[in-house]
Amino acid sequence: MPRVISLVLLCSLVFYVSSDQIVVGALQKIFPYAAVAKVKATVIAKAKTVVKNWIPANWKAAGATVDAKNQLSKQAYAQKKALTFIDFRFSLKKYINYLFAQAVSTKYLTQADADSLRTLYWASDAKSVNNFTQTSQIFMTEAATKVKEPSTLKAKMPRVVSLVLLFSLVFYVSSDQIVQGALEKIFPYAAVAKVKTLTTNVNKQTVIAKAKTVVKNWIPKNWKAANAKVDAKNPLSKQAYAQKKALAFVDYRFSLKKYINYLYNQAVKTKYLTTPEANNMRTMFWAADAKALNNYTVTCQTFMVEAMTKIQKTPTIKDSVTDLTGKFAAANPTDYANLQWTL
Repeated sequence: MPRVISLVLLCSLVFYVSSDQIVVGALQKIFPYAAVAKVKATVIAKAKTVVKNWIPANWKAAGATVDAKNQLSKQAYAQKKALTFIDFRFSLKKYINYLFAQAVSTKYLTQADADSLRTLYWASDAKSVNNFTQTSQIFMTEAATKVKEPSTLKAKMPRVVSLVLLFSLVFYVSSDQIVQGALEKIFPYAAVAKVKTLTTNVNKQTVIAKAKTVVKNWIPKNWKAANAKVDAKNPLSKQAYAQKKALAFVDYRFSLKKYINYLYNQAVKTKYLTTPEANNMRTMFWAADAKALNNYTVTCQTFMVEAMTKIQKTPTIKDSVTDLTGKFAAANPTDYANLQWTL
């Protein structure tokens, strides 16, 4: 047990804000076969060096009972997970600092409000043992309770509640990424792990041509697993057809980002929405997109139902979106056509 503790202590010292530290249980999940005390004992490069130096002699205790089916029983895999966890923690800290700095600079929150909510967020993070999704759930619940109590936050309640909503949406889906299940539908005969790699690599691309190149390079060796049971009646059992659908899907995703950014900019420019409202709506859309596995029709239906309850103005948000969509289609016919992508 003493070994797991030493690693956590080393890592925690690097996070100079005490409330945003790594908790003991987080690294224990990555190194389940290490002595607990060794895990409890990191600027980002230094943090990674600490982990790399610690692993060889400590990642697995001498008497540990290992489950060979558990990927974490492999040293290389456990190290990879630990290093990406360090990336996650530093990125999270940067993000939280950015979010509250912007909230203060735009006068969305006072400094006192922001400090109070930031402290509450990190407390939620500790309770969830650094679990990103659970943190948001705990934070939302406790923040909603906090603003109901007599405090300096109560006068700012509408803005604080809006910020809580923003947290919930941002933590539900980090961005406009392609989700794992989307490409699996296009490549039903590929190994799931291979499709996951493809999804990750396509999401890294910011230029459509490069994204398509990633897909084209991946297909020949990966679109169909060696032992796949193929339904000859399914058009996706044909490599050329599957590639055509995948490349059109990439077109659709890039056009969708362009379309959503257009709606956002126009809503703010015409003052139909304030910037915070537009931010909330855009984040809500991408959350709906993730829930729908990037299905455009389902996404739009889900989004509009939720948006109508959040934005109650004249014209309605539905009418406003319809009007702006018509203008987008007229100015960007190819992008609008790409939005009609179906499997």
